[in-house]
Amino acid sequence: MNKYRFSIFTATYNRASMLELLAEMINNQTFNGEYEWVIVNDGSTDNTVEVVNKIKRHADVPIKFINKQNGGKHTA
Repeated sequence: MNKYRFSIFTATYNRASMLELLAEMINNQTFNGEYEWVIVNDGSTDNTVEVVNKIKRHADVPIKFINKQNGGKHTA
């Protein structure tokens, strides 16, 4: 059973430049209970992996990162 009350899901493809702003916005939220942020990278060719790793080091929220081959939004 998942220990989190809810999860924030973000599917991304070549949007590394937007992830740090999104992380800041999520970190500034006040939620009741425990939550996690799940990021699914759909085979980005930019520096998404590096950006997510940087975010994970400084995040106030647990982050689960799934890095997969490109398959389109419906697979992410």
